[in-house]
Amino acid sequence: MASFHLVSNKQELIENCIRFAAFRNSQSPAEQEFFEDRIKNIKRFVALSQPNGSYIFAPGAYVAYDGSPTLEAWKELGDKGYRQGGRNHLDKLLRQSLIDEGHPFYEQLKQAFQIFCGSIEPSSGDVDPLRFWLLDPIDDGIPLAGGDEWSDQELYAAVSAYLQMLALEQKNEHYSKKFFNDALRAGELKHRTASSVEYRMQNISAILEELCLPRISGYRPAKNVGEKTKNKIKKILESQGYVSANLYEPVEDGAELQRRVAFIQKRFVPGTPKGNLAPQRSSTVREVFQRDALVIAYVLAIAGDVCECCGLKAPFKRSDGSPYLEVHHVRTLADGGSDHISNAVAICPNCHRSLHFAVDREQQRANLYQKVRRLISED
Repeated sequence: MASFHLVSNKQELIENCIRFAAFRNSQSPAEQEFFEDRIKNIKRFVALSQPNGSYIFAPGAYVAYDGSPTLEAWKELGDKGYRQGGRNHLDKLLRQSLIDEGHPFYEQLKQAFQIFCGSIEPSSGDVDPLRFWLLDPIDDGIPLAGGDEWSDQELYAAVSAYLQMLALEQKNEHYSKKFFNDALRAGELKHRTASSVEYRMQNISAILEELCLPRISGYRPAKNVGEKTKNKIKKILESQGYVSANLYEPVEDGAELQRRVAFIQKRFVPGTPKGNLAPQRSSTVREVFQRDALVIAYVLAIAGDVCECCGLKAPFKRSDGSPYLEVHHVRTLADGGSDHISNAVAICPNCHRSLHFAVDREQQRANLYQKVRRLISED
């Protein structure tokens, strides 16, 4: 056991992946049996991309060790402690390349894995999800240890590059995402893989979509970004002048709320505001609720100039030319309703008063849930 050493570079890992894959077509029944048993029972695999676009897969717990060229040596690594050591080693080396459920590349790799396995089926009763470390041989070296958390400098570099690409896209000027990816990994992001940089760009898209701001069309939003990282990215966007500080924070002052709504509407694009499922109360002489300007702007933009209750056009225009509609919470905030697009409609003043005071207001509310598809009853 003491003779086994962990791989120290990517080339050793690649060689072990290729060696394991060769067991499938081996003339040795023992090697074929070993291959099939590992495929059936292991859930953590290294995925190695091939020049023809396909992938080969190898169990990470085994290929993490150097000096294991024989079947006997690999079998000896079956001890639980050594399997765990191999997984921990790859988790440190390839953490930025870990592809799990929810990652945009996961289904693609899962399908490739099924092709690679052929007729081999996982052992019955095994419900643990597959996970992959994506290994690209064209990348230089193995990413350094340190987990998923990006430094402030790395995030700043990624956001800066994203905004540069977005500016070019908005001018209809040609640019290459690969060029920017390569340039980042030659500089501030030298310890990141191409796929991890791509995924971070998708995180930035998700944040911009949540703020209903323009995003790069080619980077589909990947929303599973941690709150800590999300807040850092927002602050970087603020520092670069792309968003205004505190503009998207809930506010209770009516005049300030309307000012923010008007500002947001000038840059508004379709998105899905996060909203606030439990708005904070503030008590002064009277009780008021903090309101989210982005939710109001979103609902007004969706309605356009038509009341979502009666279907008639807004009764008049504001001084800035926008149609006058009021945003109403179907379940009121005072009754515990959320400040969210699924609980808000843009309606004319007459319908607004009617929904609050009419004798048939409950029927009107029921009609709204049938008419406006985004609404979700909170009763």
